[in-house]
Amino acid sequence: MKLVIYCLSVALLLVSCTSTPPVVPPQPQPEAPIQVVTPETPVPDWTGLTFLDEAGKHFLVVTGSTDSSWAELLADAVLKATGEPNTPWVNEHSVSVPAPDFVKNKVGWWKVEYAPPVKAPPATPVVVEVPKPIDPALQWMAAADAVMARGDVLGAVNAYLEAATRALDLPASEGSLRFPEFFDRALAVVGQLSLTAVPATYQTKTGTAFDQPFQVKVTYKNGSSSLPVASAPLRFSIKLKKNGRMTVSGQTLITDASGVASFTFPVPDFSAQDELVAVLDINNWLEKLVSVPRDLQPRLRSLETLTGQKRVTIPYKIESVSKSIPLSVSFADYDEKGGVLKKNDTLNTLVSSLSKSGYTAAVNTNINLALLKKDDKTVLLAWLSQGKKSGRAAFGTSTVAEVTSADKKFTATVNSTLKVYDLETQKLVHQQKGGKTATANDRTTAISQALSQLANDFVAVLNDELP
Repeated sequence: MKLVIYCLSVALLLVSCTSTPPVVPPQPQPEAPIQVVTPETPVPDWTGLTFLDEAGKHFLVVTGSTDSSWAELLADAVLKATGEPNTPWVNEHSVSVPAPDFVKNKVGWWKVEYAPPVKAPPATPVVVEVPKPIDPALQWMAAADAVMARGDVLGAVNAYLEAATRALDLPASEGSLRFPEFFDRALAVVGQLSLTAVPATYQTKTGTAFDQPFQVKVTYKNGSSSLPVASAPLRFSIKLKKNGRMTVSGQTLITDASGVASFTFPVPDFSAQDELVAVLDINNWLEKLVSVPRDLQPRLRSLETLTGQKRVTIPYKIESVSKSIPLSVSFADYDEKGGVLKKNDTLNTLVSSLSKSGYTAAVNTNINLALLKKDDKTVLLAWLSQGKKSGRAAFGTSTVAEVTSADKKFTATVNSTLKVYDLETQKLVHQQKGGKTATANDRTTAISQALSQLANDFVAVLNDELP
């Protein structure tokens, strides 16, 4: 007897597939159809069972997912459908994967040969429990969610990004959907991270370490529900003096169990009033995402933008001890032809400005200004010959580069160099060069203003940089 048992609509499957399955003649509908269902989801409209006789052989045709787990269920399906617990299989290998040309959207069919007799269908529906097809992407998501549920915030971000990169290996259409889903989960977690400076006043003097390290705390969420984030990489950036020049230096530190990372500022050999900057270091995350195709690159930029906003700045002040060290000053100004300008604008302004800034500064009136054009060793001998073996010597020269006139106005341009030596060690502790332009109604005033303004600029730099 040819018996066709349909569950939901086999006809829908036959129409939707790319090639034609075996033709089954119309069969009478049994009173109680066999059902193939999963315990968790409704029966898909492409799932069904069909009995078929061909050339004296008996077959059970099962349509459904091409997942290999279906093959393991066929024996149970035949047993329940035929009611014969000892019905032998004609061929134990007769369960096969569906034909490649009869697969569409991961749906296909199996044709299983069995031996008669076959009992009439039972009075109640036969249920073949089919496990939900395993979606690896959902497993990755569940694993990342589990990490987040344990409170491992950074571990969850890593797990979501790892799932996003694995999704790129899925078929193109599926990967382009899965990647944003996983990536946005990671982005949502990062969006709720906060960086805050542990309250403290950071102030010291040149040559003296700060009383405490600079501390930054990372938390997830805000308010009473906030959680400290351990193992968060923070990049600390500061300005340090190297080879006599200020350069930006950085160091990455990891937060402890309380979510705090502590940065120890090197003992400063310079004075400054600046800020230390701490940001979330995402280099490790970006390395995971190097294989992201171009069309998904905007999401990477959104991560960089977001983490760039997760920063904190900590102001600090390093006072120069140089203000307590006696400073002996000598300076010479020269005109365009090399003649000495007798007004001594640079020297007078330097000493006045240094004194106003808190320095112990005085003019060394016993220095022959002509010596200031000599080499540094010769200039220092002039101080040492006066018995000055402690404190510091500040000296230099200014030159009028040019003076132009237009519309009854004069514009003077001057260039200058200032050096500071420690008299005890005879070592150079500071050097700077500069230039200035000023305009006035007469030539002398224009030159005088340019020299004075340049001297004030020098002192402003000394306040920040003189050790």
